[in-house]
Amino acid sequence: MSKHSNVISILDNKNLSAELLVKWHSLIEMLGSLESAVVAYSGGVDSTFLAYSAHLTLGNKMCAVLIETEVESDSMLTNADMWAEQAEFNYFKLKHQVLHDRQYTNNPVNRCYFCKVNMLKLIHNFARENGYKWVLEGQNLDDVQDYRPGQQAVTESGTFSPLKESGLTKADIRSLAFALGLTVWDKPSSPCLASRFPYGHQINQDGLTRVMKSEEFLHQIGYSNVRVRIHDEIARIEVPSLDRESILKHAEQITDKLKSFGFKYVTLDLLGYRQGSLNEGITK
Repeated sequence: MSKHSNVISILDNKNLSAELLVKWHSLIEMLGSLESAVVAYSGGVDSTFLAYSAHLTLGNKMCAVLIETEVESDSMLTNADMWAEQAEFNYFKLKHQVLHDRQYTNNPVNRCYFCKVNMLKLIHNFARENGYKWVLEGQNLDDVQDYRPGQQAVTESGTFSPLKESGLTKADIRSLAFALGLTVWDKPSSPCLASRFPYGHQINQDGLTRVMKSEEFLHQIGYSNVRVRIHDEIARIEVPSLDRESILKHAEQITDKLKSFGFKYVTLDLLGYRQGSLNEGITK
């Protein structure tokens, strides 16, 4: 019997498929084989689930580390704190001023590579200084099919991706997180605010603030899955097709509010919300 059978078995009565339980068992065995680990934590579904799974398996021999930069929204940081507290895993935050990096702020198509290199360097240094043997990150199997230049940094740094190695998809992770009682399980994906800038357009604090305020306002009036893409003076709003008619009813209110944040024009994307829309046309 596995020495981690007590962790594995906590989901046995949760009405999960046999295939998903096999993946869960694989993940726990994989994490249990590590002497100690630091988890790169963002407060998203994947990294929260990974940190909690590592906590169940390794106990105090793990910790989660969040890199706090200028491109995370205030609500994201608040939620990351809340979910770490709820899940009760060890948690640290390190500050990094990403806007000081011209390779990043120039916003090339591989912008995420430069960000990931610096963030993983900080986390690996933290791990070495505090005696942790492994650094883990939350890439899942679906991410392999997407345009994600940060994957190169993960490979180069020797960071381990146990969710991907266990064959877990995003849907799998949400199902397991729900079964474990993690309230983050249905949180919409929310990459950093820099992803709202078209490639080649300079990332700056003014634009980041306008985007953050705009999205948080739209969240407040009921649109949880929304993007505000910034095109200089234009705000391009993406919401799921089902929300399109509803949001048009608030057009005047939304326009006035986003203009007060510094936008000159406010538009609604007719194709609706799609994750990574600014990656359209880019090939790996």
